[in-house]
Amino acid sequence: QINFEEKYQYINSSPKQYKQQYLNDENRVFKEVIVSLNAAKQPVQYNESYVATWINQVTDFTYNARNFLVEKKYTSNASEHIELKETYEYDANNLLNTEKHYKNNILQTETGYVNDADTKMPNSFVTRDYINKSMQIVRIIYLYQ
Repeated sequence: QINFEEKYQYINSSPKQYKQQYLNDENRVFKEVIVSLNAAKQPVQYNESYVATWINQVTDFTYNARNFLVEKKYTSNASEHIELKETYEYDANNLLNTEKHYKNNILQTETGYVNDADTKMPNSFVTRDYINKSMQIVRIIYLYQ
């Protein structure tokens, strides 16, 4: 049996940035993540580096004026250049309305949400898969005990 315990250490760089280091069982750094924050202390970027492999992964976050996430973009140089992007749109009640997923700027899936006017909770959603040319319609039923 192999026991592996992952440890972390944090280094504050500035009020809007810190570094998280991942340590292996020999207390050696194998991964570093630099986290950049906005004025509302929300992450705007994760910059991940794998020390031994030269792999770099960056995740960028974009927020609207109401501090809601409107875009998340991930890039990596692991085996090939890849860019994954998610966009989020909200309705007039600040509820999630549409979610889109892209891979290398090609729309993969789109999900539209229908929210209950009184409870503001989603009661259904429709996901369109543009690559596999399929659609999933889900109705949500809440049971309270």
